[in-house]
Amino acid sequence: MSSSISHIGVVVRDLERATREWCDRYGMNVVNTVDSESEGVRSNFISFADARAEATCIELIEPLDKEDLANPIARRLAKRGEGFLQIAFSVDDVKAAGERLRDDGIGAVDAQPFIEGAGPRVIVLPDDANGTVLELLEWGNV
Repeated sequence: MSSSISHIGVVVRDLERATREWCDRYGMNVVNTVDSESEGVRSNFISFADARAEATCIELIEPLDKEDLANPIARRLAKRGEGFLQIAFSVDDVKAAGERLRDDGIGAVDAQPFIEGAGPRVIVLPDDANGTVLELLEWGNV
C-alpha cells in the first residue's frame, strides 16, 4: 500500500477563530474549505503551501451542530474538547487497501464520501491504530 500523509484532523469549537489563530500564529494559509452536510461538519484545510497538492494539510473541523451528540465530531468535542482527531493517508487504491487491512484482521470500515463527488474512504478503528483514527482516501478525493 503506497501512501503519504494527506492531512491531520483537529476538532475545534469555532472554525473562524481557530483558522485565524493557526494562520496568524504559524504562517499557514487556507487552501480549501469544505462543508459536509452528510458528516455534519465544516472544515478548513490549512497548509504552509499555497495549494492543497503541495503539502500535508491540517484539517480544522467544526461540527455544524455542537449539541447533536449523535454526530461523532460533536460527541468528541463534548467529551474531550478541542484537539487531535485523526491522520488521513492518501493511498493509490482505497478499496484494495481496505480489503488488505480487513484480510489482516484490522478493524477497517468503508465510509461514505466526505462530500458529494468525492471518492470512497476507509476508516481504521482506534483499537487497531494505537488509539488513533486513521482515514484512507485516494489523492484528490478529500
